[in-house]
Amino acid sequence: MAARARMLRGSTTARSLWVALAVLGLVQLLQVDVAYRGLEQLLGHPGSAALLAHALTVVAAAATRELHSSLDPHRAARRANRHYAWAGVALATMLVTFAVAPPTVVPPSLRHRSEYYDAAVPTALTWAAYLSYLTWALTGMFSATRRFARQAPVGPLRTGLRLGAAGIGVGFGYVALKVAVVAAWLSGAGPSVVRFDAVTEAAVLSCCLLLIGTGSAYEAISAHLAAVRRRAARRRSLRRLQPLAAVLQPDSPGNGYRLPVTGDQHRLILQVTDIRDAQRALRGFVDPAARADAEAAARTAGIGRDQAAVLAEAAALELARRAKASGARARPSVLHAPAGGRDLDEEVRCLERLAAAYDHPFVRAYIAGDDNVAEPRAS
Repeated sequence: MAARARMLRGSTTARSLWVALAVLGLVQLLQVDVAYRGLEQLLGHPGSAALLAHALTVVAAAATRELHSSLDPHRAARRANRHYAWAGVALATMLVTFAVAPPTVVPPSLRHRSEYYDAAVPTALTWAAYLSYLTWALTGMFSATRRFARQAPVGPLRTGLRLGAAGIGVGFGYVALKVAVVAAWLSGAGPSVVRFDAVTEAAVLSCCLLLIGTGSAYEAISAHLAAVRRRAARRRSLRRLQPLAAVLQPDSPGNGYRLPVTGDQHRLILQVTDIRDAQRALRGFVDPAARADAEAAARTAGIGRDQAAVLAEAAALELARRAKASGARARPSVLHAPAGGRDLDEEVRCLERLAAAYDHPFVRAYIAGDDNVAEPRAS
């Protein structure tokens, strides 16, 4: 977040996001025992580092509420800056109660914990102010995130918002855990729950942060994975179309020149263009009767209608290519343009089917004049 400090000069949304994440980063740093103990020694009083960590959490929660408000200005206008007022009340209560009756010694069972408890009422009031504001903030965040998720279009954005809402929901588990632990300390059973508190807190916070982090990045992750899938699909299509493009290349009008290409997308466009140009150049050599005969033979061999049409197109195209190579004269074309797609992806799928049909046993048998064209398919 230090490297992204320029976000502070951006919109309210960007500033709130930066503050929330940067402050949460500091809170997580204080979970490291060396950092926590070093800060407490620097501040010079038991429990001061825990108080600072909780105060930073309140600031992060207030920044997150401001982030939600900036995304929903109409609702924010009705509520003004209520979240700042409540955050101020919580912080003031925490600081005053700590200043009036500060802890004097850390219990032995808490020497390696980044949170402080004891059986004193002021400590309970500090926790009450902290947990009350955190509950109020989590409730607002959960409600806003669910509302944004309902308004978002179906897709990665809605899924990410739902994951974030689930993470916020898990955050309520942290509040419930702390309420139980503080109650145990007030009843005198605090030291017995320290180990349970540490393990449970780690599990709850890890799950909460994992869900929120995944939800926040889900749309970007999905976009990146979609780009990876598109690149893989283009390379796969290039491999599948290469044999057909190589066969038809001498018949393509563009065979004599090459445009500079940058990336698989351009290569695929040129490959599709070359194949379609070659088909157009060979239309005068295609025998409509041969195409109809090939399709009838394919249907007789038990091949489905759509596949039979593609096989017939491949057989007629290969016969036309051989006729042109043998020096036959072109006739006026009476054929319709070959079936194609409305965009590049659909066009590529059509040509992939044609490329696969070119190497089909039926096409090889039909071109060779084999009377039993069904046998190669069965074998």
